[in-house]
Amino acid sequence: MKPYCHGQPYLFGILLGYVLWKRRGTLLSFHWTINGLLWIASLATLFAVTFALCDVRSKNRLLKPSYSGFEAAAYNALSKVGWSLALFCVVFLCSKGSGGVINRFLAHGIFRPVAKLSYMVFLIHQPLILAYMAAQSTPMELSHLGQVCNNHLKYVLSKLHHTSKSTFLI
Repeated sequence: MKPYCHGQPYLFGILLGYVLWKRRGTLLSFHWTINGLLWIASLATLFAVTFALCDVRSKNRLLKPSYSGFEAAAYNALSKVGWSLALFCVVFLCSKGSGGVINRFLAHGIFRPVAKLSYMVFLIHQPLILAYMAAQSTPMELSHLGQVCNNHLKYVLSKLHHTSKSTFLI
C-alpha cells in the first residue's frame, strides 16, 4: 500500500494531538444534545465505514461487484476521512470529559496491559520485518500461505519480545 493512502488519518491524528495539547488540563462541557449528536454521528460513521461493503463481501462478488465505479471511488475517497473524523470525535470527547459510559469502559484497568502490549508490537514490528527481509538470501516467492506464515511468525516473535520486556512495564 502506498504511503499517501495513510495521509488523511495521519493528518487528522496530528491535528487531534495539537488540539489536545492546546486544550490540555481543561474539561469541555457540551450541551447534552450536542454531545449526543456527536456520539451518534461518530458511531454511525464508524459503523457505516466498517459494514458498508458487507453485502459485497458476503455474496462473494469481489470479482464482479454490484456497485458502480463512482460508488467505489466515493467509498475509497471518503472512508478514511470518515473513520478518522469519527475516531477524532471519540478520542476528543473521551479526553475532555464527555465520554460517559464509553470512556469508563475504554479507561478500565483491564485494557492497560493489552495497550502496552499492542504499542510495543507497533514499535518493534517494522525493525523485525526489515531484519527478516535483510536475512533473505534468495528471492521470496509470494504466496498466500507464505504470507500468512510470515505474518504469524512476526506476530509471535514480537509478542515474545514484548513479554520478555513487559515485566518492567506493568
